[in-house]
Amino acid sequence: MDREIRASCPSCESGTAGEIEKHRDGAEVTATMTCGDCGNEWTRTLRRG
Repeated sequence: MDREIRASCPSCESGTAGEIEKHRDGAEVTATMTCGDCGNEWTRTLRRG
């Protein structure tokens, strides 16, 4: 079961989701998110336990 990755934009603090691209590498999932409002792009890395 894949958990939804939600985060507000660190640039404009908007919660509007744009594109989310996930890359899985073993226990780590790296999500690259693009803000639906300002177009800022940022990444989050999650480690599965």
